[in-house]
Parts: sequence; structure tokens; C-alpha cells
Amino acid sequence: MLHITPAERDVLRLLGAGATIDGIADHLAMSASDVEALVRALMARMGALSEADLVAVARRRGLLDTGYAAAS
Repeated sequence: MLHITPAERDVLRLLGAGATIDGIADHLAMSASDVEALVRALMARMGALSEADLVAVARRRGLLDTGYAAAS
């Protein structure tokens, strides 16, 4: 399993929720360039071709919730 840092997990979670790079940077009190660097590094390590692909790959690998609530 791929090891990701807490900062990378936060970025993935927010990206998966539809946040922009600037929005993620504001929320995490980071610079947009630092967020972009984390996203690029994750894309390279996970073989993703875009931010949307990164989110999809992360979900398939169990790094993000699927976004669907379980039926009760």
C-alpha cells in the first residue's frame, strides 16, 4: 500500500471534495505552490494523469471515501 503523509491525505480529501488548489491552500494555511507540489508528487507516485484521475485512483486504492453513504 502506498504511504501518504497527513498533509497529502488532507490535500487528497479536499481535492476529492471538489476544492480548488487555492481553496485547499487557504483551508490548510499553505501556499498554492506547496499544494501544487503535493498534488504533482502524488500524481507521479500514483500514476495519475490529472487531478480528477488522482482522485479516482485514490478512491480505488482506498485512500479516500467513495463519497456514497451506506444504505441503512
